[in-house]
Amino acid sequence: MGLRGVRAETWAWLAILAVIVGAASPVLIGVVDPAIPYVVWVMLFAVMVGLICISTMSAAELGTTRVAFCVAVVVSWALLVAATSSAGFFPIVVVVLAAMSVYVVPRVVTVLVVVVNTAVIAFATGGITAIGVTEVAMITLIYLLLQVGTVMSSISSIREQELREELTATNIELQAAGVLLEESARTAERLRISRDLHDSIGHRLTVLNLALEAARHAEPETARTQLDTAATAAHDVLDDLRDTVSSMRDEVPDLATALRGVVDGIPDLDIAVSVDGDIPLDLDTHEVLVRAVQEIATNTLRHAGADRLRIRVHRDAGGAVRLEADDDGRGAAHPTPGNGLRGLIERFDTIGGHVVLDGTDGFSVRATVPVP
Repeated sequence: MGLRGVRAETWAWLAILAVIVGAASPVLIGVVDPAIPYVVWVMLFAVMVGLICISTMSAAELGTTRVAFCVAVVVSWALLVAATSSAGFFPIVVVVLAAMSVYVVPRVVTVLVVVVNTAVIAFATGGITAIGVTEVAMITLIYLLLQVGTVMSSISSIREQELREELTATNIELQAAGVLLEESARTAERLRISRDLHDSIGHRLTVLNLALEAARHAEPETARTQLDTAATAAHDVLDDLRDTVSSMRDEVPDLATALRGVVDGIPDLDIAVSVDGDIPLDLDTHEVLVRAVQEIATNTLRHAGADRLRIRVHRDAGGAVRLEADDDGRGAAHPTPGNGLRGLIERFDTIGGHVVLDGTDGFSVRATVPVP
């Protein structure tokens, strides 16, 4: 994967790690001696960095990531106390962790982290150095304000992302509703035209055919050929009328166009939709597939953290219609369907289909609909 394939979030976490390493560099390169053995300090630092990676860049369960992050914060306190005042800007590490906590732990824990961080900074600054109380208070206040500022910035960023996701999800829902409404309007218009044709032209042609049949038996022999031709034409018109009415009632909108209309223009997610061949569908199955793609796209945006989503509809060897969706997101070892995915499963149940979810490699959805 090239540089273009790396997510922006990954670059952000790498930048954060670079800041952490930079803040610890005076001790790491041996310019400053810590209050504990150098090897122990470096080992603790490596443990802290590893825990940060687990809590922010891995696909571990939520409980695991929270525990890893909390332990990393505690280790950072030990490292800060063990460093000396001349260790540069190592307190920046706890500021960074305070900002990161918003993404990992509940808000109340973030507040606790900020409070204890501030206390540890005050203790490390005043306890290890010989500077006065005023200087300690000023340094502590500066780092407190830095923590509050970065935490508020992180909260604002999260809220902005949530609003963007809600707007995108609403847009997907509106596009799906628009596609289904447009198809419903076309269907209603076809039904209206078919009824009009059947009630007006069909009735008149039936009367004409009966009249011509009667005339054929009543007219002289010389006119019988022309009457036969007229009767044949009337029969042909009736046959064409029946075919037209039947096709207008049974026609289902193009599935590929409908599915692409649902996901068209979604930002921050590369979505490809393919429909293999001509798949015969009734209107109920068509609507279920459209709603399924809507839910899959929305779920991927909100929860997967994916770059790509691939959706394919095709017929399997047994003739059943299969919907396959795969993203490259974080997945879940034991996927638990929320309201949206439960609704998707229930829709397929109503038409005799079934759904299989798999989160071991990204997140995938396999839905099958038997076709009579």
